[in-house]
Amino acid sequence: MSGFNQIVVGVDFSPSSLQAVREAARLRAGSAHCGLTAVHILDRGVVDDLIRHTGISESRVIDQAGARLERWVEETLGKEHGASTEAVIGHPFDGLMAAVERHKAQLLVLGSRGFNTGRGHPGAVAAKCIRKAPCDVLLVRRSHEGPFRKVVACVDFSETSGRAIDVAQKVTEAEGATLQVLHVHVPSLLAGSMIEPFPPTEVTAMEATRERVAHKEYRAFLENKLGPDSNAESAFRINASATDGVIGHLIDTGADLAVLGTRGRSGLKILLLGTTAERLVHEAPCSVLTVKAPPV
Repeated sequence: MSGFNQIVVGVDFSPSSLQAVREAARLRAGSAHCGLTAVHILDRGVVDDLIRHTGISESRVIDQAGARLERWVEETLGKEHGASTEAVIGHPFDGLMAAVERHKAQLLVLGSRGFNTGRGHPGAVAAKCIRKAPCDVLLVRRSHEGPFRKVVACVDFSETSGRAIDVAQKVTEAEGATLQVLHVHVPSLLAGSMIEPFPPTEVTAMEATRERVAHKEYRAFLENKLGPDSNAESAFRINASATDGVIGHLIDTGADLAVLGTRGRSGLKILLLGTTAERLVHEAPCSVLTVKAPPV
């Protein structure tokens, strides 16, 4: 995948982080100038307990963890992997954010499980990284193997979702994948708007007008972002919940990567905010790449 000069991948030695390391290395292979750093964060409380009970020095703990990480990455990627490895002490989220800042990474890659999670759901650290990391974040599903084949860019016509299309196009070009752009329209009636004072015929007419406007805005947005010669497919769905609409579409189409912005406007703007964000990240059947707003 082009467009990233530095990639940081979080490692906790779980099966999911193994998949994340493999995916990060594969994406990095498409660029001759992209650096890759595998980072393992040792929890401060655990390290302090270890020092207290064994008398081992903190530097020795870091050295041993670093050696284990290097062996693990070599076993995963091979001897000529070319990645850097770092073992540091701290809170997992703070440590990952410090690594992103230290290496000026444009992409943080994490496994969809691990970092104190269960039942196949991303852990609190991964969810927090998606919300707060200053860079794009790729959450890799454990079941994913090889190149992405079906990429869905989720848009709400905002500037950030425009960047989601830009990133998705780079992915599809590098991976030889197909691209589909999805917009989920949420009717005000289904969203629970106050409609009791209005006759049903007026409400129906209003919804029909809103849907036509959304269709028109969607077509204009796609023409502006993709141009007339694009091979990208388009999808327009109606659902009472933007999140349900996206998840349902990903399942129906067999997508293996969803690309979406972390800030937007009406509709999809709620996807990565609060509990709705948690639900999408938890329930998406494929890997998820979240992109940040364009620099101002």
